[in-house]
Amino acid sequence: MPKEEANPFQGKRTLDTFYPGLAQDPRVRAAFEEDFPETAEQLLELMSRGETLEDIEEDADDILFDLIQNEGDCVEAIDCWGAGDEFQVNICAFGPVFWIQAPEFDDIGFFASQAEAVAVAEVEYDTFIAEYNEHMEEEEEEVEEDDENDEDEDDEDEDDEGEDDEGEDDEDEDDEDEDDEDEDDEDEDEDDAGDDDVVRGGESARGKLLLDAIQVVPALLIDPRSPRRGSEPLLSS
Repeated sequence: MPKEEANPFQGKRTLDTFYPGLAQDPRVRAAFEEDFPETAEQLLELMSRGETLEDIEEDADDILFDLIQNEGDCVEAIDCWGAGDEFQVNICAFGPVFWIQAPEFDDIGFFASQAEAVAVAEVEYDTFIAEYNEHMEEEEEEVEEDDENDEDEDDEDEDDEGEDDEGEDDEDEDDEDEDDEDEDDEDEDEDDAGDDDVVRGGESARGKLLLDAIQVVPALLIDPRSPRRGSEPLLSS
């Protein structure tokens, strides 16, 4: 069995439970061949049977733990909230091994499936998960309030624009009425001017006729071609 002090994980299962599956992983083989070139095959054989490794290589378990931590992948993240900030609890995996990893907390493992690891994480970090959900609800409410305020402001702007448009339309109608009145005044002025021209024209015609009459009368009186030639003058001196 692996030494308890060599396991950095606060686990639900010991790592040797997964030895048979890990023995088939090429990354484990490569690590043992690099660090234990003379005993690598023997170590892998012991792992495939689920037997302890410390009798052959005392550091074999430490090498295996480091490999799993460094080469493991995050397969799922759970959102949490704590100390006024957001953080994530990660479900990690390496081959058949799963464990829980979170900043500022010790790792929790090992688990035989992702679902098992998630279930334990939700229990271990339930307070932080609840705080995260509460924080998100508050943010959503704030966003909804902001959206409502924006809608109210948009409605007010539309009302103001409508009032401005109505005011402009009224002003335009007033301007048009004034323009119509000006046109009527111009028409009246034109009519008056026409009447004046007619009057002046009539007066000019009468004056011309009178002038012509004045010029014709003396001619009739003294013109030798007058039909009264040979008779007594109309006026005696």
